Amino acid sequence: MTVFASDWKVGLGLALGLLLVSPGHALAGALGLVCAHVGAKLARTPADLVRAGLGELNGWFAGIAVFSCFAGTVPIILLTIAVGGLSGVGVALVKRVLAPWDLPVLVAGYLAPVWVAFAALGGVYGRALPEVSALSELGPLAAWSQGALRGLGEIFFVPDARLGLVFLAALAWTFRRQALFAAGAAVLGVAVADLAGAPAWFTQQGLGAFVPALVAAAAAKRCQGFGWGLVAAAVVLGPFVEWAAISVAGRLGLPALSIGYLGFVWIAVCVKPVAHDGMAWKPMPDYQKDSSFI
Repeated sequence: MTVFASDWKVGLGLALGLLLVSPGHALAGALGLVCAHVGAKLARTPADLVRAGLGELNGWFAGIAVFSCFAGTVPIILLTIAVGGLSGVGVALVKRVLAPWDLPVLVAGYLAPVWVAFAALGGVYGRALPEVSALSELGPLAAWSQGALRGLGEIFFVPDARLGLVFLAALAWTFRRQALFAAGAAVLGVAVADLAGAPAWFTQQGLGAFVPALVAAAAAKRCQGFGWGLVAAAVVLGPFVEWAAISVAGRLGLPALSIGYLGFVWIAVCVKPVAHDGMAWKPMPDYQKDSSFI
């Protein structure tokens, strides 16, 4: 469900790819997923959220976020169990908070538990952004493409171009259209950030890529409300929203995590409400597939 594709083959491909590139992230994500499932069951999470797999999705991101922030510094297994379980519980709580505005939960359930852990332990144990090398010097297109692949890896907090390639391969295994559009939007997002004068570390990390990539993946899946106008807005504005999220979170002493992506989608939903089931948007009827633009 990370890329609006409820297909076990995509999930398996992404998990195996992360396991190859960064085994610690993959194992922490798996542990967080299991703990979130248990937490959601104990909290009696509503059936619609359980069917959407929201608890498990948030637990997965909780696990890899905890590993990114605290690996090698605190008892990572115990912290992952705690934060993962709370993320499963948090899904239902976040849904209630967002209900007055009819906003989707997406991956908002894991944010508060990770932020609380970081606020409590980050001053001593928290990590900064991982260091990455400079982008390719073969030309702008090569540099933007490399940054885009790192940005796709950043979806899982691992700015590694190899993981970006695995991400696209896993998606193309079942949904080639999504993989193509996500890749193109990611490259354009990095290009916009670079041409707008973003700091070198921002483009090297590929942080301008993943908001456009995920929005384009949703549009390629023909989810309601995700028209090509919104994709264009994500390409042009997504990098700036991400920059703003990182800046605000940094002033608070917290990692931005997925708040840039969430903020962009929530703003879009407020501008034009669409039908959703808490996680993703329902596929459009056939007669709407060519006419849903924001």
